[in-house]
Amino acid sequence: MDQNFRQEEKQRREKERVEQKKREKERKKTERKYRKSLEKQGIATSTRKRENDKIRQTDKKLNLIILVLSVLLVGLLLIIFLV
Repeated sequence: MDQNFRQEEKQRREKERVEQKKREKERKKTERKYRKSLEKQGIATSTRKRENDKIRQTDKKLNLIILVLSVLLVGLLLIIFLV
C-alpha cells in the first residue's frame, strides 16, 4: 500500500509539474502578443536591447569625458609645476 501511495503521489506531482509548465508557456505567449501589440501602437517601445544600447552609449560618452578631463588635468598640473 505504501508503494502504491508513493507511485500515485509521484504521478500527481509529475502531472502538476507538466500543467504548470504548460500554463507558464501559455502565459509567456500571451505576454509576448500583448507586448507586440503595444509596440505596434507605439505605447511600449522599451526593450532590453534598446536599454542596453542606451547604457552602452552613455558609457562611451562618460569614458570620453573622463579621458578629456584627465588630459586637461595633466596639462594643468604640468603648467603649474613647470612655471
